[in-house]
Amino acid sequence: MPNVIHLELYRPFNYVRGGGINPFAVKSVEAELLFKFELKDGALGALLDSGFELFDGEIHDEIELAAGKYLFIQERALLSRNEILNMLEGIIEHSKRESLKIDSSCYLRYLFEDNKAVTQLFCRLPEALN
Repeated sequence: MPNVIHLELYRPFNYVRGGGINPFAVKSVEAELLFKFELKDGALGALLDSGFELFDGEIHDEIELAAGKYLFIQERALLSRNEILNMLEGIIEHSKRESLKIDSSCYLRYLFEDNKAVTQLFCRLPEALN
């Protein structure tokens, strides 16, 4: 499993809000996808929101991956639900080792980078909230 890193996003990433995509059935990445999940007792809970990248110059209802500090992990592949849950377990274990509290939600993002699909998981550190 890749290492968990501390990541600071200096700008938000905005996605057009859109449902209907199963976050664990993505087979290819044509546009960046973002899914927001509830975290309950260190486990992945309900899907709270989702969106996709769209650059059309219009104003849309959006979901945001806000600027701030996160625990972050990524794999250069499209992962199964179990592999994503293993990534989350790595973040949870890291947060416990480092005595860090993470927010009550996490973000799953898919993108295409360097000719490969990438799966990323972000868990926000609440002390970074303004």
